[in-house]
Amino acid sequence: MDIFPVSPLPANITRQFKFNASVARYDSGARQAFSAWQKPLYEWQIPWNNMNETKQNTLASFAKDMFGPVTPFLMKDPYDYVVNSVVAVSTSQTQGGTLQIFDTKSFSIRVDTTTIGSMTSNLSGFVTLGSEYDYDQDTGVLTVNTIASTDFWTAQSLQYFRKVAFKDDYSDVSVIWNIFGSRMTIEEIV
Repeated sequence: MDIFPVSPLPANITRQFKFNASVARYDSGARQAFSAWQKPLYEWQIPWNNMNETKQNTLASFAKDMFGPVTPFLMKDPYDYVVNSVVAVSTSQTQGGTLQIFDTKSFSIRVDTTTIGSMTSNLSGFVTLGSEYDYDQDTGVLTVNTIASTDFWTAQSLQYFRKVAFKDDYSDVSVIWNIFGSRMTIEEIV
């Protein structure tokens, strides 16, 4: 998957939690509510006017390349993109296999491959990406080649992406001649 091209993201981004809640209110004042989702999904409003023209053009081009809401991509949440002290592989995983990395709230994350390289083994020290393990950033699947039954792997911190897509088709508005404004909303998907 492609990675969101604008970094750092502009100031004044609005982030909203989406719970897909269903709420029923009754005449008696009673209320019932539930959500079938195990975690909230996020939605971000990108303020167009807080970016310079280069970033605006880059983002507009990227939105067109993604066909608006059609193609998902990876983006770091500007509010939350680091997990500290992660146990990536525990003693229950032996002699290879595949698994995913979870954050401290037990939600699966897609690690940035540039930061996953800091993983260490309790028994043998530093473990190497491409040798002791492989990681597919698109799927979030970690493949362990070999691990002793008494070993566990940790990382001091990992940066991670959220799988997202544009909520709507790209559109812009001419504020004045040759100066455009846009409203972009990005939503997390699973």
